[in-house]
Amino acid sequence: MRPEKLRALCRPDEPLEHTLSLISKALAAEPLLDLQLAELLQARSPNKALDQASVLRILEVLDRVSTGIGLVRAIGHLLGHANPVIRSKTAKLIGRRADNFDWIDGQLMGAETRVRANMLEGLWENRGPECLKAFALYRDDGNSRVAGNALYGLYLCGEADAIPSVIRMASHTDPKFRATAAWLMGKIGQPEFADPLKRMVKDDNRSVKGSALRSLVRINRAAGSAQAPDRSTAVGAAPAKQKSRALDTYFVTWQPEYSVSIDAIDRQHQALVALIRQLQEAMWEGRGRAFLETLIDRLVKYTNGHLRFEEDMLGKQGYDSLAEHIALHRTLTSQVCVLQHKIHNGEAVSNAAVLLFLRNWFTDHIMQHDQKYARALNSAASVGELAAPPRPEAV
Repeated sequence: MRPEKLRALCRPDEPLEHTLSLISKALAAEPLLDLQLAELLQARSPNKALDQASVLRILEVLDRVSTGIGLVRAIGHLLGHANPVIRSKTAKLIGRRADNFDWIDGQLMGAETRVRANMLEGLWENRGPECLKAFALYRDDGNSRVAGNALYGLYLCGEADAIPSVIRMASHTDPKFRATAAWLMGKIGQPEFADPLKRMVKDDNRSVKGSALRSLVRINRAAGSAQAPDRSTAVGAAPAKQKSRALDTYFVTWQPEYSVSIDAIDRQHQALVALIRQLQEAMWEGRGRAFLETLIDRLVKYTNGHLRFEEDMLGKQGYDSLAEHIALHRTLTSQVCVLQHKIHNGEAVSNAAVLLFLRNWFTDHIMQHDQKYARALNSAASVGELAAPPRPEAV
């Protein structure tokens, strides 16, 4: 696509969701369109350079639609941009996609606070063993946001000391760290945080109080939602017994034959099964529509992370049909972004339609196309040397 047309598609004065819908459709026809967009950001001459609003819009589009093949190299120079917002946005985008952790380490060591914090946040979705090392290195950073993002990363990686560390941070002498601890408690959402948060609501610092109160409300709402009785029960009547899950049928249940015999991919596919089951359970409980917005955002994150990992793995293994498989991924990404656009804009999208889309993704793409590459890779002696995977997106 010509650069002029790409610029027009990504005008910052257009609604973002409309731009994403157009770009996603174009990606289905031109799989390398995301790299063409990234090339617009490399313009050095004054007559071709983009204004800051346009750069931010393209970064936002790339973050939402690109699985990241070659993207890091194309935008890495923006970490030195004069605009701190552009530097920070670039850091988060790179953190989500980077696979060269020596380079990441170098960037983290020399970066300003805001860039460090955003790059660590990006690593939440890019969780190999190297990410764990980065989180561990910055958990005691002198900046509260950097330390908080590192602690949350450790929690996502299953580090046993993460939750006790958050509780310890709640007693920090600096109110910025106490406020960050309160925010982390709400983000993690463990019921055991309720008592510390009740104490923090009485903190002398207004910021700590506000953060603690918001997190406490969030945890109490989650607990209340889980325990709320059926609202259809008549006044004075005993609540009806909850229907046994054994009487319900899930659209998809993980079976041994679904395995591609690659542990990293199996775990990520199981995360998709969990997401399908969550939607189905929400529908059984009458909250399917309310759950759709949360689900579609999780699905976009899952799609970007899983497909990016899969493409990187297939590229490293020299899979012969990689280009064909990437084209299938672009179609999936486009479909997910279109769904997200419709749901966030209040268009009519039924729970059943989304559920059917997810099931078809599983039964068509995973059971046919992924099994195809599995047969090819599992016949090669190098399969056992695959790079350690990022953890699947929490769904």
